[in-house]
Amino acid sequence: SRAGAWSPALVELAMIRPDQLPPLYPSDAVAGTVTAEAAAASGLPAGLRVVVGMGDTAATRLGSVGTDPAAALIYVGTAAWVNWPGRANRGCMLATTATGAALRWLRDILSAPGARLTYEALLAEGSSVPAGSQGLLFLPHLCGERGPFPNPRARGVFTGLTLHHARGHLVRAVVEGTCCHVRWLVEEGIVGSSVPAKA
Repeated sequence: SRAGAWSPALVELAMIRPDQLPPLYPSDAVAGTVTAEAAAASGLPAGLRVVVGMGDTAATRLGSVGTDPAAALIYVGTAAWVNWPGRANRGCMLATTATGAALRWLRDILSAPGARLTYEALLAEGSSVPAGSQGLLFLPHLCGERGPFPNPRARGVFTGLTLHHARGHLVRAVVEGTCCHVRWLVEEGIVGSSVPAKA
């Protein structure tokens, strides 16, 4: 928590004792130094300071846009997340579960045994298809969904599939579906939830 302590409620939920958890320090705190044993195993010099560090998303934001409070960031990899100043000067972040992972999945299932397709070849096929994939739509919820509304039971969908669709249409639909989902995250964070809260 911001108070520098583990949440008692979460500790209880995890069914562990507080003394089983490490102490909490700021990201720039020195946690210790490389021991002689660790130096021998890693090749790092003994006595080198070890800094606590931060999570990957915070590090990505810091490395990409620095400390600019007005900067927005869209990160796309295996999954994707968007981070921007948000409402009432509070930072907002929303994430999805499968962007690059969806394209990797499609590549893997379309590849012949022992002859994996390249992403360049797949994307070239997808780019030859007109926008909209001739009515083929893809929902990228291949691992449940994190945002903008968490739903671990969400599932991926191809809809509108017909006999005239080919591999390029599938590729284009996956790219368009993941891009549209990221855009939804951005819009949801800017305007706020459009889904009424549950009673």
